[in-house]
Amino acid sequence: MSCLNPEENGDEKKIQSAVPCLAHTTPPNADSFRPVEHHENSITLQWNKVNNNVSFVLQFNGTETNISVPDEDGPVTHTVSSLTAGTEYTFTLYSVFENVRSSGVSITAATAPPNADSFRPVEHHENSITLQWNKVNNNISFVLQFNGTETDISAPDEDGPVTHTVSSLTAGTQYTFTLYSVFENVRSSGVSITAVTAPQNSEGLISSGQTENSITLQWNKVNKNVSFALQFNGTETNISVPDEDGPVTHTVSSLTAGTEYTFTLYSVFENVRSSGVSITAATGLPNADSFRPVEHHENSITLQWNKVNNNISFVLHFNGTETDISAPDEDGPHCKI
Repeated sequence: MSCLNPEENGDEKKIQSAVPCLAHTTPPNADSFRPVEHHENSITLQWNKVNNNVSFVLQFNGTETNISVPDEDGPVTHTVSSLTAGTEYTFTLYSVFENVRSSGVSITAATAPPNADSFRPVEHHENSITLQWNKVNNNISFVLQFNGTETDISAPDEDGPVTHTVSSLTAGTQYTFTLYSVFENVRSSGVSITAVTAPQNSEGLISSGQTENSITLQWNKVNKNVSFALQFNGTETNISVPDEDGPVTHTVSSLTAGTEYTFTLYSVFENVRSSGVSITAATGLPNADSFRPVEHHENSITLQWNKVNNNISFVLHFNGTETDISAPDEDGPHCKI
C-alpha cells in the first residue's frame, strides 16, 4: 500500500511524493475455543489454529499470556495451572497478527471440585447400605456410581455429614461405590469404597442335645462365605463356615446343670453381622441324690431322695406309669408313698 503526502496538490507531485506504508487487517478469532480437561488446580483449553502467522493472547484474572503459533497442524492446547478447586473462571482468547488483535472470544470454565472426605458405610442391612461423607460446600452436589448406575444427590442445605441409603441390594454381597463431587457439571476425580450388605440369619437354630454341663446347638449353613458368631452370657465365640454340607453343630460346654441360657447366633460376612436370631435352652438336670426306699408295707413303699433346688420337680416312673412330683417348698429330703 502507498500513502500520499497531503501537502502536495498536483497529480504529478502526488505521485512523486507518495511514501510507502503498511496496514494489516484484524485476524479472525480462533474457532472452537473450549475447555477439554478440568482438574482441581488446572484447566486445559483447546482451540483451532488460524494459520501459521497468527499467534494468540490468553487473558484471565487480569493477566495475559502470549501463546506462539504452533508449528504442527491440529488444534492448539494450553493448560492454565495454579487455580483454585471448584472455582469458575472466564477466559478470553485473542488471535494476534503483526500486533493486531482480533475482537476476542470468551468462555467460562470451572476447575474440578475436591473429592468428599470420610466416604464410608455407616449401616449394613440385608438389602441396603447407608453411606456417609462430609459435605464440601453449599455449591457442591454429588454423583454416586455403582453397578453401572448413577444417582444425583443434591447439596444439602444443613451442615454436617451427608447420608444416602442405597436399597434393593442382595444380602451378603460386596459392592463398590464411587462418589464424585460436582461443580458446574464438572466432576472430581472420584473416591471409591467397597461395602457389603448384611448376610441373612441362619435358619433352623435349635438345641439338639444337652447334658448337665453342655448344650449342643444346631443350625443351617447359609453359604460357603458366611461364618458365625455365637453370643451368650456376655461372651462371643467365632465359628468358621464348615466345608461340608449339612447343618452346623456347636457344643457349648462348662455350663451349670439345670440352668437356662439364651443364645444369639449371628451370620457374619466380611465382618458385617446379620440382625441375629435367639433361642433359650437349658442344661440337663442332675439326678437326685440318695434315692432309696425308707419304708416297706404290704401295699406301699415309701421312697426318699434329696431335694435338688426349688426349681426342680420330679417324675417317678414305675410299671409303665409316670407320676409328676412338684418341687417341695420345704427343705430336707423328699418322700413319696
